[in-house]
This record gives sequence, C-alpha cells and structure tokens, in this order.
Amino acid sequence: MKDWRQIHERRAEELFNKGYRLAEDHIGIDDTVLKGRRHTLRPGTIWLWATQQAWEPPAQQQEGAE
Repeated sequence: MKDWRQIHERRAEELFNKGYRLAEDHIGIDDTVLKGRRHTLRPGTIWLWATQQAWEPPAQQQEGAE
C-alpha cells in the first residue's frame, strides 16, 4: 500500500530543489476547490493534497537581467 504523505513529502523536496517556494501550508480541498482559492494562486502552482501544501513555481527571470 502506498503512503501518499511520504510520496508528497519527497515531491515537495524535489520542488524545493527546483526553485519552487511554499505558497500555502495546511490548505485543504475546501479552500482550494469549493471556495475558489485556487484562483488566487499563481498559474503553475502544484497542490500536494496528502500534505495539504501549495508550491508556486520559481519566478521567471527578467530578460536581459544579468
């Protein structure tokens, strides 16, 4: 049997290493879908339902800013 909490905890570590940042913690299905919270999160945000976390993608780098 799969332990989804462990799977999502590993996925959160992978996202963190890729530059994603934790946008929301303890965010449940009621907040994201039923109350329309998902529309206030940035496009590309990944919601890990087992750990109730929302991870936002890294900010895009500005062109020519080196």
